[in-house]
Amino acid sequence: MAGGTSGSADLLPHIQLFLRQVLHDLSNGDQVAVSIPVYKPREYPLETNKNCLTIFEETTKYEEISCNSKGGSQRLVAMLRVLQIAEGLLQQNRRATKRDIYYTDPALLKGRLDQSINDICSLFHCSRSSLNLVASSKGLVTGQLCYFEEGRLINCSKRNSTSTGLPVPVHMNEVSNISSGAEFILLVEKETVFQRLTNDKFCAKNRCILLTGKGYPDVATRSFLRRLVDELHLPVYGLMDGDPYGLDILSIYRFGSLVKKHIS
Repeated sequence: MAGGTSGSADLLPHIQLFLRQVLHDLSNGDQVAVSIPVYKPREYPLETNKNCLTIFEETTKYEEISCNSKGGSQRLVAMLRVLQIAEGLLQQNRRATKRDIYYTDPALLKGRLDQSINDICSLFHCSRSSLNLVASSKGLVTGQLCYFEEGRLINCSKRNSTSTGLPVPVHMNEVSNISSGAEFILLVEKETVFQRLTNDKFCAKNRCILLTGKGYPDVATRSFLRRLVDELHLPVYGLMDGDPYGLDILSIYRFGSLVKKHIS
């Protein structure tokens, strides 16, 4: 049993059809099995040296999850439980954090929640946000940028915004009317460097947008950056440590997370 490709608009019918098929199989005494797309590594050579950057791409192969083993059955049950919750969120047009979902069934979801969400996203070729699953963003933004969020004007260049930065918005579908007088976007690895630059009025002096994920960026920060790039068409530069960790963080901004390879 495998899910089809879905966008946010028609995701709910796909989920409902899938769950109905599961119930049908159970009522007939058939084995429930789910086929998850398998991703393979592909290496891209870096121009500066002989090393390669590994990116995972979807293949034509599938990993089957079934009740034939204890580990498989637990993984399958956890995935179906999370999918049931996501169905309810979409039906009621509500959102929930991972913490909210975890506490609906801690015994089942402990150590399995992220795997379950990733399995669902791979199965339906969708993002976490399209399932109405959200996470509080740890990213910060400041500089020559204005946008509307839930009908409220957010001005990142105001004095109270430039002192410490503003939290990156979580719900991208509620962000609109993005405008900017900036000439570029600067990604900053560390929050301490971000705060130093804001205190020095770097954005006002250089007409730019500063963005930090406070180390490894979360999905919300990466999604916000993608939205800025798509709508403002500005060049993006990175201020990272010159070590493997800095390169790794920069590659996640550019290519995505290997853990969440289905949305990278």
